[in-house]
Amino acid sequence: MKESVQLPMGVKKVKLEIKQLYQKSLKLKAEEKVDSLEKLLVICEDTAEHSYGYLTRFELIKEYKQLNKIYSAIKLYLANVHVFLEYRFNSKPLLNSYSWVAKHIDSVFNIKQKEITDFFTHMKNVYEISGYSLRSYYQEYYNYLMRVGRWEEGFATYSRWMVESRDESSQSIGQEESDRAFYYFNVGDYDNGKYVFEAVKKGTDCPLGTRTYAYPRAVKYYFELKDWEMTTYLMQRGYEYAKGKSSAIEEVAEIMKSLTILNPKIALKLWEKHRCSFKNSENKRAKHSFGISSYLLEKSLGTHLAGSQKLKKLEQNAQEMYEIQEYMDQRNGTDAYHEELMYWEEIWGNYNKRRKHKKLQQINPDDER
Repeated sequence: MKESVQLPMGVKKVKLEIKQLYQKSLKLKAEEKVDSLEKLLVICEDTAEHSYGYLTRFELIKEYKQLNKIYSAIKLYLANVHVFLEYRFNSKPLLNSYSWVAKHIDSVFNIKQKEITDFFTHMKNVYEISGYSLRSYYQEYYNYLMRVGRWEEGFATYSRWMVESRDESSQSIGQEESDRAFYYFNVGDYDNGKYVFEAVKKGTDCPLGTRTYAYPRAVKYYFELKDWEMTTYLMQRGYEYAKGKSSAIEEVAEIMKSLTILNPKIALKLWEKHRCSFKNSENKRAKHSFGISSYLLEKSLGTHLAGSQKLKKLEQNAQEMYEIQEYMDQRNGTDAYHEELMYWEEIWGNYNKRRKHKKLQQINPDDER
């Protein structure tokens, strides 16, 4: 009979002390909890106590997400991916946070492109090792590729996503259908896009979080279709879902781009209301979208705001947008951020041309005869 391995008494004592510190830390609140967990993580790393280090990182990730410390949360998650691949601890916490990390990993500075590439490569291994379907993995990888403008790879990944079966690790049906609708819109299949998105809109079991995610992102597509009723509805309801949520800053930014074109005066009020939130955010993707709104507001209201502090702040936001754009496009190896600005500048130009033409028609109706 094989004898069980006995840990030295010193190791047992250290493990017991770490366990007690871990349990004590979980009972603390706010800053005390974060401070205690951070100290505990140092102890775990110094003593090579990997199991409690793994658990402690996940607890810190939860706290950092609440504090909007995106970079810190992601770095801890990446560390735990490596720990899992080496020691095969419980994969469920990794899979539960995968979607959030995948959505944010390319939104912050100081994450290198190699780290992003390795993250998706390693997470595919995590799903395969854990025995779960790759459906959610491909869904988020597809979204990432589309965000950074790697369209061909994105469309190929969409096909892989669609053939994977659903299981308990899959995202909600509402989340999946939202992304599927956006796929149809992106390839120009507006009929299927509207059909699928209408099902999301009507879905009684569609989680609130899905609508918070989906409505702001759908605004641009209905704007393209000149469906003003639906555009207005999505902006209003999307903003109701997103406002006041620090985790939904990117959704507010998405709404503001369209609102800035449709009603720059109301958009300016929202810009004033949310400016500090964007200023303090680590989410550079959201800041870039906010910078686009600032740039368009400057174009729309620059004359009206001439010489004011508001105009100077709009210009500062626009300048930051250009800096973010340069960094992100260089890291991603694409022109996605630059193309996003060009897209909205063209939309702004076309919309204002039509509005100016309508005004001329009203003034000189005989010119159309």
